[in-house]
Amino acid sequence: MPFVEYDEVEAVCADCGRLFRSEEALELHRRESHQTVAPPGRP
Repeated sequence: MPFVEYDEVEAVCADCGRLFRSEEALELHRRESHQTVAPPGRP
């Protein structure tokens, strides 16, 4: 995985601290990596 240069950082994940070049990349990461699943019977 390529590293993000410090001057290219647009967004930081509050959960794990990873750096991203865009808000869109951050949102994709959060959906894929920090997805929480509600137990059955709960919304």
